[in-house]
Amino acid sequence: MQDIKLLEAGCAIEIQDESTEVFRWWNTASETQKAKRNLPPELDSNAIAKDLRETLTSSVEARMQSDVPIGAFLSGGIDSTAIVGLMSEISEKPIDTFTVSIDDSSLDESQFARKVSEKFHTQHHEIQLTTDDVLQKVPAALEAMDHPSFDGLNTYIVSGATHEAGVTVALSGLGSDEIFAGYPVFERSVQLMKHQWIASWPRGLRRLVGMSYQTLFPREGSRKRAEILAGNYFALEHTYPLSRQLFLDSDVKQILGSKTLANNAVFEWITDSFSPGTEAFALPFLSKVSLAELHTYLGHTLLRDTDMFSMAHSLEVRAPFLDHNLVTKVLALPDNLKPPRSSSNPPKSLLVKALDGIVSEDISMREKQGFVLPWDAWLKGPLDQIYSEGIEALASSEFIHERALQKILSSSTWSRKWSLSVLGYYLKRHGLR
Repeated sequence: MQDIKLLEAGCAIEIQDESTEVFRWWNTASETQKAKRNLPPELDSNAIAKDLRETLTSSVEARMQSDVPIGAFLSGGIDSTAIVGLMSEISEKPIDTFTVSIDDSSLDESQFARKVSEKFHTQHHEIQLTTDDVLQKVPAALEAMDHPSFDGLNTYIVSGATHEAGVTVALSGLGSDEIFAGYPVFERSVQLMKHQWIASWPRGLRRLVGMSYQTLFPREGSRKRAEILAGNYFALEHTYPLSRQLFLDSDVKQILGSKTLANNAVFEWITDSFSPGTEAFALPFLSKVSLAELHTYLGHTLLRDTDMFSMAHSLEVRAPFLDHNLVTKVLALPDNLKPPRSSSNPPKSLLVKALDGIVSEDISMREKQGFVLPWDAWLKGPLDQIYSEGIEALASSEFIHERALQKILSSSTWSRKWSLSVLGYYLKRHGLR
């Protein structure tokens, strides 16, 4: 099939007879600039926190409007606790909350979710995930994919359990990390901007430093740092695309057996969207990173996966943190009011301040974990056959260089391995060539 494209977020299409016109009806950067112009000359952090709490409360209340039973995903972290806490203040009845429990103490977050549930007196549903569940649910999740994605199995599992409990609408904490600078990419981007002077070093020296670092710390993040050091620019459009790439360009070239690649779509989008004269150009630096996150990782991975895997169980997921009023208000604020987590800054301090009384210190200061499954063990154990089938399907594709693929796999993390397996499975299932 040719000339089939996704309609971009914030756009609409008008069809008249045989003519079509795509137009943009919402631009986050433009609306953020309006919010920025409405800020008072002197910013009071207490007043801002109060306003953000009221805005988020209104967003939660609006998304609780439903003619069917409603619940919430709960991990016990800042974001889900915020949603559940506000829902409990609004609702006259106990909220149904859902979390997944796994038999791995280093990864299991159910104990934290349990504490939050007790605090807000929710009707808590703890989904015990066993190896047998994995064997049963992963094939069904792969079948539910309308686009290939290595992530989202957790959403598929918790969505199924939520629907089985009679709940057909659930609220999620999606979007908080993107607007409140919760991901490590925010701090990394700030540090790279501060160290742009390194770009003045001879490129050969920067390559040597990167190779040495990669030798001392042989992990995927080190390869990305070496790639950045070897580049000519440390600006956001050059450094950000690497943050969400599972594979470096050199890896993709090897797998495809190609000397050239198509232009990097993320680089092109940032270059175009943040160029001088655009609405985004004058936004605070962290807000630019937020826009990049909203446009890429959130829009094309997290939200798509959530919609795909929740709707496979006829469950609707709503995200209060992505209310347009809240997003534009937060992105309009200067960077010093929403610093990213670092050795000197607690995580999402502005959000925590706005949620005083809901998010306690033991929750806010807990190391960010997210819902992680024991993929390393699974790919070598219960998922070995499914994983191998996907890799075999990919290796047999006419555009894949099999020897290079196997070489990449031999030194890859679980996420890279599983993503390639999922891609192979998807190509095989749909007969794509």
